[in-house]
This record gives sequence, C-alpha cells and structure tokens, in this order.
Amino acid sequence: MRKRMLIGLTILLLFGGALWLLSPSRPRPTGNLPAQDTAEITDRVHREMGQQPKILPDLSWASIQKLPHGVRMRWSDRILSMDVAGDGTVEVRAGGVKGGTTYMLKKGPAGWEVISRRFWQSVL
Repeated sequence: MRKRMLIGLTILLLFGGALWLLSPSRPRPTGNLPAQDTAEITDRVHREMGQQPKILPDLSWASIQKLPHGVRMRWSDRILSMDVAGDGTVEVRAGGVKGGTTYMLKKGPAGWEVISRRFWQSVL
C-alpha cells in the first residue's frame, strides 16, 4: 500500500512539473499592452534567448532529444518583467539569478523587433 502511494505521488509530481515546464511564462506588462502584443513580444524574446516558445513543441524524436537542453534553458533564463514606455517601445528584462539581458522592442511593419539589448549582472 505504501509503495502504491509513493508511485502515485511520484507520478503526480512528474505530471505537475511537466505542466509547469510546458506552460509558457507570460509576464504581466507594466502599462497598457494588448494580450496579442504581449504574446508576440514573449515569443520574440524567447527566440532571441535561444529558446523555443515551448519546451516540447511536438512528440517527435528530435524534440525529445532536445528536451534536457530546453529544460535547462527554461530553468536558468526567464522573462522577469515587461514595461511599456510612452514612446511605443517595450523594455523586457530576462535572465536568471546571476544575470541576464534587457531587450528594447518596437513594433515595426514585420511585427515586434529588438532594437537594442543590454546585459546585466547581479551583485549578490
């Protein structure tokens, strides 16, 4: 009985962890920004960071082989904040505990474009 409970709890934790990892992080922007633009900016920044929008885009063998790298990238680098400026630019701060990158994006004819990036490090 105890072994079944342990197996059930392990499966539940794995399922919950998989759902958490597979769900894209969508930060709430500071300022006025439509949900569609927020999603486009998030996907653009993930591509700039070398991440796919989803850790496991499909169940192909190639995706499964890339899963450990995707998990490490998702654990180490996340979108931390998204601030809308008055001139139509959006500042996105992404990174982890030790440092990261601040991206400035502006909407152009082809969608949201990264116009600058600055690297930052934590002093802790």
